[in-house]
Amino acid sequence: MIRRVLPACVALFFFVAGAAAAAQADKPQPPKYGPAGAPYAAPLGQSPGYFQSPEHPAPDFWALIAHYTGQDNDLSCSTAAVAMVLNAIAGTGGGLRAADQNFDPTRLAAEVRAVHWKERLSKRGWQGRRGLTLDELAEVTAAALTTYGLRDWKVSYRSFPAATPGALEELRAILAENEASADDFVILHFQQDILTDDPGGPYAHISPVGAYDAAAGRVLILDVDRKYYGPYWVGAGRLLRAVSATTPSHGRGGLVLVRKISR
Repeated sequence: MIRRVLPACVALFFFVAGAAAAAQADKPQPPKYGPAGAPYAAPLGQSPGYFQSPEHPAPDFWALIAHYTGQDNDLSCSTAAVAMVLNAIAGTGGGLRAADQNFDPTRLAAEVRAVHWKERLSKRGWQGRRGLTLDELAEVTAAALTTYGLRDWKVSYRSFPAATPGALEELRAILAENEASADDFVILHFQQDILTDDPGGPYAHISPVGAYDAAAGRVLILDVDRKYYGPYWVGAGRLLRAVSATTPSHGRGGLVLVRKISR
């Protein structure tokens, strides 16, 4: 998640900030996944039934979950998400040797030279810009595939101008196709607080889709913001709202689709 980074000031600032933090700590905290009694999301641990049925092989989930990782800092959600997908591709392809290493999120930004990725993940940013827009996320994902020789895969992206019934139908179709095999993966560029009611938003955030339960109309988000979240289910309609929303710094969200070429 791309959270706001505030500069350090004088000692008085720290005194006031500390007092404010103490006062905030005394206030009742809102539920983590939305309003009490009507949450937006359901943690996987409280709702594992989809994976307990032999009717749901969930190939993407099992390919990704072995490499489920968290972002290193408030700006590195993109490297965590892309590393998970690269590891899933390498793991399902077979032929790994003893010396082969997993893709490490920290290495990605240093080795994949696209859109000044490494600089964008620093507090200073690149030309004052931090984090990635949707098209920049697609560009670094494609560049990562090329950098590491994963040539049988291609990258595209899709945005939704509004959360309309037609857009929801298209999103469900994409998710259903994604759930059918491990020949494609979906990385979300979305506004996290729409899914979790995080009071500090709006934030542009990036994480992979873990599974899609079409019967229940729910999507499993493997949220890389591991400091605060684990995997959680959200309704497809609410997810559409989150990916079609805009943030001031990163524009409209959407989906990055990573598909195997020879299907």
